[in-house]
Amino acid sequence: MTAERWAQLKDRFEAVLERAPAERSGFIERVCSGDDELRQELLRLLAGHEGAGSFLEGRDHSNDAPVFQVNEVVGRRFTVLRFVGRGGMGEVFEAADRDLGGHVAIKAVRPSLASDERFLRRLVQEIQLARKVTHPNVCRVFDLERHTGPSGEIVFLTMEFLDGETLSDRLRRNGPMNVSQALPLLRQLTAALDAAHAAGVIHRDFKSANVVLTGGASGETRAVVTDFGLARPVDTNPGDSITGTGHLIGTLAYMAPEQLEGNEATPASDIYALGVVLHEMLTGRRPAESPLPASQRDAIDPRWMQAIRRCLERDPSARFLSAGEVLHEVEKPVRLRPYRAIRWAALATLVLLAILTAWFFAGRLRSATASMTPGSSLLLTDVVNSTGDADLNALNELMRDQLSQSAHFNIWNRRNLPRVLERMGRHQGDEADAKVIREIALREGVPIAVFWTVTHPGDGYAINVRLEKPGMDSGRPEQHWDFTSAANTKSALFDSVRDSSRWIRLKVGEAAPEMASHDRAPQDITTSSWEALVAYMAAEKEKAADHPAEAIRMLDYALRLDPNFALAHMRLADIYMSMRRQEQGFQHWRTAIDESNRAHLSRKESLRIRGLYALDTEDLVAAETWFAAMSREYPFDYLAAFYLGAAQRMQGKLEAAIGTFQHAASLDPKQYYSYVELAKSYLTLKNLPEANIELGRIRALGEQTTADQFEGVARFLGSDAGLASAIFGRLLKSADPIAKSRGYLLLASLAAETGRSADAIAWLEVGLEYDRSRGDIPFQADKLINLAYLHLAAGARGKVRTEALDAVRLDSSPERLLKAGTLLARAGFLADASSMGRMTRQFPGVHKAEVASLRIDGEILAARHLFPQALDRLNRAAKMDQVSGYQEYLANAYAITGDGERAASYYQRIFDTPAVPWLNSAAEFPGIWTASLLKYATLERSLGHKDLADKLFVIYDDRTVKRESVLLAPSVPEPRL
Repeated sequence: MTAERWAQLKDRFEAVLERAPAERSGFIERVCSGDDELRQELLRLLAGHEGAGSFLEGRDHSNDAPVFQVNEVVGRRFTVLRFVGRGGMGEVFEAADRDLGGHVAIKAVRPSLASDERFLRRLVQEIQLARKVTHPNVCRVFDLERHTGPSGEIVFLTMEFLDGETLSDRLRRNGPMNVSQALPLLRQLTAALDAAHAAGVIHRDFKSANVVLTGGASGETRAVVTDFGLARPVDTNPGDSITGTGHLIGTLAYMAPEQLEGNEATPASDIYALGVVLHEMLTGRRPAESPLPASQRDAIDPRWMQAIRRCLERDPSARFLSAGEVLHEVEKPVRLRPYRAIRWAALATLVLLAILTAWFFAGRLRSATASMTPGSSLLLTDVVNSTGDADLNALNELMRDQLSQSAHFNIWNRRNLPRVLERMGRHQGDEADAKVIREIALREGVPIAVFWTVTHPGDGYAINVRLEKPGMDSGRPEQHWDFTSAANTKSALFDSVRDSSRWIRLKVGEAAPEMASHDRAPQDITTSSWEALVAYMAAEKEKAADHPAEAIRMLDYALRLDPNFALAHMRLADIYMSMRRQEQGFQHWRTAIDESNRAHLSRKESLRIRGLYALDTEDLVAAETWFAAMSREYPFDYLAAFYLGAAQRMQGKLEAAIGTFQHAASLDPKQYYSYVELAKSYLTLKNLPEANIELGRIRALGEQTTADQFEGVARFLGSDAGLASAIFGRLLKSADPIAKSRGYLLLASLAAETGRSADAIAWLEVGLEYDRSRGDIPFQADKLINLAYLHLAAGARGKVRTEALDAVRLDSSPERLLKAGTLLARAGFLADASSMGRMTRQFPGVHKAEVASLRIDGEILAARHLFPQALDRLNRAAKMDQVSGYQEYLANAYAITGDGERAASYYQRIFDTPAVPWLNSAAEFPGIWTASLLKYATLERSLGHKDLADKLFVIYDDRTVKRESVLLAPSVPEPRL
């Protein structure tokens, strides 16, 4: 049966269903007079329909009052703003989210459906399916909620609110689209369906009324597929669906033949519906409606008509295998006729000869090389994409990764761009033309800028590269060099990028043997999937805009498209670790390393992820090894030196770390991170003059808030607690919420270190409320665990348990489990402490989790007075623990076992490094230095060392003198300085 014949059949079938059941057979006989085949098909469809019953039939609800009223608060969280409309399952409202802000859509389920437990159970299952589809062109489903009102309990769904109109409404209002209008929407719709099918979900009711057109971030139209309420997993049992087996689900005009015949829907069924929607977009009518006039049909691009016909094939196997193939079909270049191809080839030959001739003579007039001094920076501009294919913007990532393999030069850091533009009197959003880029290169001392384009001549593609040496006149370069690489197909552009990067690397002076050892193909170090690469680039933009949840969503999508995309795993690991979701972070680190072992990364990235994983797991010896190797192979790479210094400093190798950070600063003087690490190193060594020099450099780069954090520490170490308090207080006025939250922590630590534990608790409680108001989970956990420590010192055991367990519920990272387990064991809650120890085993192979497990076991054994076993566990932990911090746990253990000499030796180490808890607050408790000082003094007195003990008590008394006149009071949320 042809697509046209099938459309006719569906048209007649719709008319049949509009009749009363008793009239349907007679109506079929009348409309099929003389067409026995059509009559038999209609009778077969009708028999299946009436035997199964119709999900779509039910009483008319159009005159019912909406279940929610405007301004009504639903579920104690959502304020109803307006009634939007009714659908097959219930009513839709726009509502404001009182907890998180923003607007959501609420879909209230019809009471007759909500009272059916079987329906609700399966609805939950299908919501879970819909939530698996995370894509910018798919409406996000949030949760299933309940509301108790005057008429009883109402079940409702919350989902992303889309402020726009449906594609169906747009077509009714404006009429059919032309191809240039339809193509951007088709790209989005095919991406949405492919994302759903990749997640194992079939929509089953895809239609123009379920596509919402709304404004995108850049002003473009964003097409969003909605209403996955009828969605079904690809490989599920039909009985597990809300709709059961045999029911006709969806909208008749968009149903594929197999759906109408009562057979199982497949991804091909959605492809069929896509064909109907495309027909609507280009013609303003569905295929089953009246035939198109020949003039209108002939005006439509034949590639689109061919694609629509294939989508509408009756046989599912004859349709496209994926929605993406539909897009590929309509975007295929039109094949040239033979005489035009000959003419094009002749023209191309003439152009090539002209280029070669110009190249020959130009080479005689200017230098043949663009050599740079090793270690210089190359300014890589964004590609100018004149093809109309947005996917090719991903060439930026490919080229950057290819050039980043070089050990001869660095890529200029684009994070410096806002600072440079500000000095030039420009804004970051301003368009940067060639003249501006040359001026940036001159200001930054960049010897070579790379300009490049991608074009789409005829049936192929071309990458055109120009290297420019900027001169004193930014209007034109002092010298330039050009290169072109052609590609027959889009996929061949991977090779063109590699050819172009090789030419650049050789041109700027990199030796061929050196390049050969660090020159892996783009497909190997990134991905061969354009769509995955596009998603990765979108994630990078979201991360840069501080939208980690959106970045994770795009990276997850990239990995569904290419599970071997090691860079995406690495970026996910990095984001999860920054969010302290460490279980997921470690999982992606390990996967990235596994992919690296299969040669799915460049040598530089392979070394970097191994080193970063070792740093995050606190296997610092391994981290130092990996970053030392990276520094040797890439001697001009700032990050290699920076991370090597970090591994050294964390181990307590401070002199070596200082030398390494100074080298990192010389490689990139405009990055303030090296100066922060130098300041930390000098503060640990109690070298305040050198620390102040580094703080001055941090301020010179505009990082005033960062400088305040460490200047306050320096003032405290210099015995000026009042000035430290004033400096920390400035953080509470910061526009940066993270800096403000840290301000509360630092003021609490200052209060604790000066003997004002009640004020320390108050600062933490005020800060905790601030973090809760922002939904900042990691900082909430920080403050809760610190409160538990201070309450343990105050003897409030019940609060210790509540706060420690609450902290772990928010953040179950190894370091949080270690702190909670330690406090719970010392407070006598041994079962809870044992639970913390068991939870560390959810991080198999993670170095710091193994250390945490041993330490928690040791604390529990000590609380049970099993001292030999306790000391065995704690000493084993100390040998594994490579972080140069306080080993207060050994000091405490030796003190309670009566070994005062050993305990005093550990307390002495703490006394000698007062800066450590300020610089390593993740591992230490507030006030631990002063508390350890008191224990140290008391121990020395008990050991008969009176002179030393007296000296220590004097220092303790000086530190804990009441300073209400100079220290900020925690009762003032926003202190005035």
